[in-house]
Amino acid sequence: MTLFSILLAGVIHAFGQEIIDFVAGDATAQVKDLALTYLELTALSYPAAAIALIGSGALRGAGTTKIPLLINGG
Repeated sequence: MTLFSILLAGVIHAFGQEIIDFVAGDATAQVKDLALTYLELTALSYPAAAIALIGSGALRGAGTTKIPLLINGG
């Protein structure tokens, strides 16, 4: 999962403009620039989110459900 998120972040960095052009269509250039900035900034958090999900799943699988609940803000 972490490797996939790192690859996905790389794809977003490499092809972000094409992704935004496909999704945003005929939006203005300013909107597309802001969307690309947002997409690239959120892509930086993908590996950390994957690690958190893996750790949470491992703890839940081990039978410790309260710690992931507290860490995830529940």
